[in-house]
Amino acid sequence: IAQPALSQQIADLEKQLGVTLFERTSRSVSLTPAGEILQKAAPELLKRMDTIHQQLLSAQAGLLGNLKIGYISAFQPGLPSLLKKYQTIYPDVAVELFCGTIQEMRTSIKNLDADIVFGLLHKEMAFEGSGLARKDLWQEDLHLVLRKNHPFARSGGQDYSLLREDTLCLLADETIPEFQRLVHGICDDIGLSFRKVTTHKDWGPILIQIENSAAVSVFSTRDSNLFCAYQKDLVSFPIKKDCLNFSAIWNPKSTNTALPLFLDVLDTSHSNVSTE
Repeated sequence: IAQPALSQQIADLEKQLGVTLFERTSRSVSLTPAGEILQKAAPELLKRMDTIHQQLLSAQAGLLGNLKIGYISAFQPGLPSLLKKYQTIYPDVAVELFCGTIQEMRTSIKNLDADIVFGLLHKEMAFEGSGLARKDLWQEDLHLVLRKNHPFARSGGQDYSLLREDTLCLLADETIPEFQRLVHGICDDIGLSFRKVTTHKDWGPILIQIENSAAVSVFSTRDSNLFCAYQKDLVSFPIKKDCLNFSAIWNPKSTNTALPLFLDVLDTSHSNVSTE
């Protein structure tokens, strides 16, 4: 580096720091006490600056940062294998999970409070005008869930007239949008009617009513299998095939650079998510 340029850089640095770094005489140049402190600190400062620069490049490339993922409870068994694969490839991205209703997660996505969510949606449901993107992962059947000692179960699931005096308890539309309309349409198609219909936001109170013979319900394949395995007195009967989709939803306006990389992992692994 030329002497004038070096002298100018030193002068600029001294001005920026507000200290004198060099004692200059006609015969020599030596470090001041402040200069000696900076000289000792400089290697670590430069190393730290290089590290920060690499972190900035990694963050810009989506290799470092945070990813917030929402899901409904029914999707929980599908998450571990997906997250394991993603975090094996991108270990420096911190993943935050939250569970809620599809409406709560849809709001989070629209407001960019979450990066991607997984929900169970009506197969024909679209997000007209919402600006959200959707990827359907796999389809689910609908099953009628009730106690094994119910007359309908003893009939082998053939005589729907044995259900007319029952209460049908369903998940609320805020949990699965348009779910009630879907179930009522299916019931009409197969000639299934009930004395009363009630709803709950979560499946817990519904299960309690089924177990107490106070109601029957309709769930997706995954949920019905889980509940019947958990409560041996329950049994399920399929009533409609491939009418619900487990879907991933995200906002294309998101600026989180970790999201496209997560979507790439999802593209290469979603066929296995439903069975893991």
